[in-house]
Amino acid sequence: MKYFHQVIQEHKDTLDENEDLDFIDGYLKKISHSGSEENYNMQYLVGNMTNLFGAGTNTVRTTVLWHLLNCARCPQEIQEKIQKEIDVCQVPARNSGKNPEGN
Repeated sequence: MKYFHQVIQEHKDTLDENEDLDFIDGYLKKISHSGSEENYNMQYLVGNMTNLFGAGTNTVRTTVLWHLLNCARCPQEIQEKIQKEIDVCQVPARNSGKNPEGN
């Protein structure tokens, strides 16, 4: 949460009323222009930031977990497929073993 509060403070310090650079700028303006009866406040802003940030990390976590479980289920087959894909995408190393000093 400390990180989110730091980011919000940076946005407050550089806020331009004529331009919204991102979600936080727009939300800060909404807070300043809304009355106390509306649900726009700093607590909700931090909550929304947490939800947006968490949404990305949850999908990555789930994907990594799924792949690890799949590797445990069929280790040889899956590892061979992964290695083939890595071999296709891999950039050749500078030191391929031909020159032990490198370069």
